[in-house]
Amino acid sequence: MYTTVSSEEKSAYCRKLGADYIVNYNNEDFAEQWKGIGIDVVLDSIGGAYFDKNISLLADDGRLVYINAMQGGKVELNIFKMMQKRLSITGSTLRVRDLHFKKQLTKDIREKLWPVMGREFKTAIFKRFSFQDASEAHRIMESGDFCGKLILVF
Repeated sequence: MYTTVSSEEKSAYCRKLGADYIVNYNNEDFAEQWKGIGIDVVLDSIGGAYFDKNISLLADDGRLVYINAMQGGKVELNIFKMMQKRLSITGSTLRVRDLHFKKQLTKDIREKLWPVMGREFKTAIFKRFSFQDASEAHRIMESGDFCGKLILVF
């Protein structure tokens, strides 16, 4: 598994979780480091300038999946490059989905995914916050200075 991080602490954290190849994007260009490897799937939450880098890194028949676009959603696509590599580009967000869909997805994850992943996957919790401390949780989340999940308890 390939991943990018912003600090050495996060690099160690991701290695502990099972990442094989890690690039600190503050020190190195991940697209240059992994050039020519041919990655099958890229899961991106950044968007913007990462789009072309992701397209270049993908193997033939690769997939680019967007779950956010923190650097912006406007990108320029070289359609010929996409066609030559036979790439699939997709994205999703739950924000616009109706409550029925979200309930069914939760049910399906609980019944089908957790029994399989539960044997191997453990969620790493960085810190729990009371509802009254939500602003502190947001401050930490926006700083990016944490490893693991921030949990808001009602």
